[in-house]
Amino acid sequence: MHLKDILSKVSPSIFALIIICFFLPFTTVSCQNAKIATLSGFQVATGADVEQTSGLASSLGNMKELQDLSKEVSKAANVEVPKPKAQKIKGNPIAGVVLAMAFAGIAMSFVAIRQKAMIEAAIAGVGAVMMFILKLTIDGEITKQGGGMFQVDYEIGYWLTMILFIGAIGVNGYRYWLGMQDS
Repeated sequence: MHLKDILSKVSPSIFALIIICFFLPFTTVSCQNAKIATLSGFQVATGADVEQTSGLASSLGNMKELQDLSKEVSKAANVEVPKPKAQKIKGNPIAGVVLAMAFAGIAMSFVAIRQKAMIEAAIAGVGAVMMFILKLTIDGEITKQGGGMFQVDYEIGYWLTMILFIGAIGVNGYRYWLGMQDS
């Protein structure tokens, strides 16, 4: 089996791994080092309901004990403690495009055309550029919404997706180059 044949099997695997990375934590939003929400790639792409908690509750970590304590205090003081509100976060269309690029990369494995490696490299290139644009968009949106109070940390899912897109560019670019050498 030639190297070119092996690489043609690796390419769809890379795109499949990108889709799997969308299940991993993608972003974490925090306020003054207190985690507010962690979103997976699919949640960034499609939207999610996020429970708002106070910074104190988030930093304490064990919500069950804090809620029990809060109920006891509110009963003793005869005061109603408001429950955390769920906030709807809209899906980001750029994350949807990134996900579509990963599916397009897998779909290309079923197509038999001569320039397949170049097209797969281009798909991966668009995916990598869109990942960078996604980061800029999220950073800008969080800064605008929170007035600089919120911080976004990019988690393992985001970085693995970026690395895998860059790897797909390399693998498919090399496959294309090998094909040109054979001609």
